[in-house]
Amino acid sequence: MIGMMLPPQIPDVPFTWAHVKESLPRHRLVELVRNRQVRRVLTGVYLRADVPDTLVNRARAAALVVSPFAVVCDRTASWLLGVDTFEYRELEILPPLETYVLRGHSPTNRPSVTAAAGTCKRGTSVSSRA
Repeated sequence: MIGMMLPPQIPDVPFTWAHVKESLPRHRLVELVRNRQVRRVLTGVYLRADVPDTLVNRARAAALVVSPFAVVCDRTASWLLGVDTFEYRELEILPPLETYVLRGHSPTNRPSVTAAAGTCKRGTSVSSRA
């Protein structure tokens, strides 16, 4: 089934169903995932199976579902920076998306994170230890 042609409306960058719903019914997307032609990168974010898992694609995927007022942190930040910290069994489902935002505070107001320690990957704020 992997050799089947992908519909032309499947982008070669990370996408959500909302991006393709006008041309691709949800049941067809589920079928493409089941047939391993499209894979889930994060919850609600998909990528064609023939597109490599790169740091740029990871950052693009996170940018689709992370608020601009959130900072990706902990193991998710490591994952975005290319350090694979998830246990294999965690990756069989989906890597968890770990972010930090506290109502009424700036997204970098965390004891171990400073504004200077944050980096930006394709529009997604990523924390790193100062």
